[in-house]
Amino acid sequence: MQYYYSQFCFRRFSNFVTIFIILFLILLGRGGRGTAKAAARLRRNERILAIQAFGNSFLDTGNNNNLISITYKCNVPPYGRDFLGGISTGRFSNGIVISDLIGIYH
Repeated sequence: MQYYYSQFCFRRFSNFVTIFIILFLILLGRGGRGTAKAAARLRRNERILAIQAFGNSFLDTGNNNNLISITYKCNVPPYGRDFLGGISTGRFSNGIVISDLIGIYH
């Protein structure tokens, strides 16, 4: 039984390593060229319409305003008291986060 379990774990780990190496090589091959091209084409008077940020709570504090089953919402004070205008934004944050700063100063 122990031998089977260790074989199973090794196979899962081996699959993870293989996928990681493939993704790493794909990203290495791109070399960030797509990002540089997009940034070079952006004119001074053009605006960025959306920023898609994936990560942890430093980027996205989350919200639950659209969930009907949860009674505790974050669109009431004190949430957002340090945000622009001092109003609740529906996020579990007291103010702006890193993704907000990227949007403001880009």
